[in-house]
Amino acid sequence: INNQLTKDYKTNIAATTTTNNNNTNKYKLKLCPNVHFCDCWLIQLVTRLPHQPYLHQEQELIGNFEKYNSNAGHVTPSPSPDYKTRHEIIQTFSHWSHVITKGFLMIIDCQGVYKQDENMFLLTDPAIHCQNTLRFGGTNHGNIGFEHFYKSHKCNKYCKLLHLYVHSNK
Repeated sequence: INNQLTKDYKTNIAATTTTNNNNTNKYKLKLCPNVHFCDCWLIQLVTRLPHQPYLHQEQELIGNFEKYNSNAGHVTPSPSPDYKTRHEIIQTFSHWSHVITKGFLMIIDCQGVYKQDENMFLLTDPAIHCQNTLRFGGTNHGNIGFEHFYKSHKCNKYCKLLHLYVHSNK
C-alpha cells in the first residue's frame, strides 16, 4: 500500500479514536457541540494500475466548510470570520488531545463543517503532531508543532471546565 495513503488513513483512525474518548467527557460540557471526524474507508481497487491499487475515501461533508486551526499554529478567531461559527470547542479538543496523551500527540489541522441541527462539528483530514516525528506523515511537526499551537491558542471556557493546562514537553 502507498506509504502516504497508509499514513493518511492511520491519522484519521487515530483522530477518530481520540475524538470518541473526548465525547465521553460531555457530562462536563453539557451544551457544547460534539466533535466527530467523518467516516473514512481504505478501498482496494482490483482493476487499477498495479502501483495505485488503493484509495482513501471519506463521507461527503455538507455545509459551510471552514478551517479552524492548522498544523502550522494558526488558530482561526471565534466566531469565524466567514460564517460566524463559534468553534472554541475545536481549540479545546486540540488542547485536550495533547493533555490526555500526556504530551505525546496533538490533533490539529481541524477543518470541516458545523451541523447546527445536530450541534456537531464534523471534521476531515486531520494532522497529528507527535513526539515520534516518524509517525503520521510530513504534517507532523512534533514538539515545534505543539509550541506553535500554544503560541496562538487562548484557553476558553471549555478548557477551564476540563481543567486543561499546557503540558510541558521538557
